[in-house]
Amino acid sequence: LGRSLQLEYEAMMARLESLRSVKQAAMADMQASQGKIFEAFAALQGCSMEEASKADQMQQFIDVETNLTETHRDAFRSKAEEYEESVASRTKAVVSLLLDCQSMIQELEIVPPSEVRVGRCEDDAKIM
Repeated sequence: LGRSLQLEYEAMMARLESLRSVKQAAMADMQASQGKIFEAFAALQGCSMEEASKADQMQQFIDVETNLTETHRDAFRSKAEEYEESVASRTKAVVSLLLDCQSMIQELEIVPPSEVRVGRCEDDAKIM
């Protein structure tokens, strides 16, 4: 009887370790998604990551320990992808606008193309 209890105890401890390992992996996955969500939200809102993590819209993404189901993890991943796509889209739009402005400046010859130093400051030169 003592030997079988010892074996059962060891089996339960092995299962417990396995569950702990799965929990840690799930939490790491959730934290990675959470980081992406907060980073993208901060970029879209023009605020810091800390401010983003405290925003009302982000409260649903604070807890990464209570619900570790695959469904919940998928929801985090989907939201992270959604925010990252929004950031990429907005970045693309801003770059396009800058390129359009650059073209217009050149077309209107606001800054003569022959000048070595473009514009009035270093920022003008960087844009051009």
